[in-house]
Amino acid sequence: MRRILIAALLAATACSGDDTGACGGEKVGGNALEGSYCEGLELEFTSVRLKVQESGDSKFITIDYLLQDEGVTTPLKTLTILFDASAVMIEPNKQIPILDASGVVRRIERDMTINLTDQLEADSQVTFTTYSGEVGSNAAGTFGFLFKNGRTLLGTFEGELVGARDTVDG
Repeated sequence: MRRILIAALLAATACSGDDTGACGGEKVGGNALEGSYCEGLELEFTSVRLKVQESGDSKFITIDYLLQDEGVTTPLKTLTILFDASAVMIEPNKQIPILDASGVVRRIERDMTINLTDQLEADSQVTFTTYSGEVGSNAAGTFGFLFKNGRTLLGTFEGELVGARDTVDG
């Protein structure tokens, strides 16, 4: 039942045109954040970075929502979703339970990081609509997080998959 709820909420994601997205449906390209978790938050972003990093036998994927402030060279992370891609099979349109993939979800503010992982329900998921796993290829998808307090955070993401060495902050 919850999977149906998350899928329905993802389908209802609103959009508008702007160069800065915000939690609440403002979209930048194919990237958006939406849901009741957004109420009262200033969770803005100007881009999304999709990163793959190999470590031993594991392959990690990070989805970073970034905010580029004026006068700052390196964009600030505002939301990070990280999971072990080697722990799951990534196929187009197949839901990946984020907690089953040793996932971590963090909201980052200028002076602190808030770990949201312990607040997630087990059926919170990431779904790729496009993914080859190759650095330099395009990837896109959605996520639907249901929190234990009943709130939701939904998002869409798209972009070029970069390697960890291709980023300034790793």
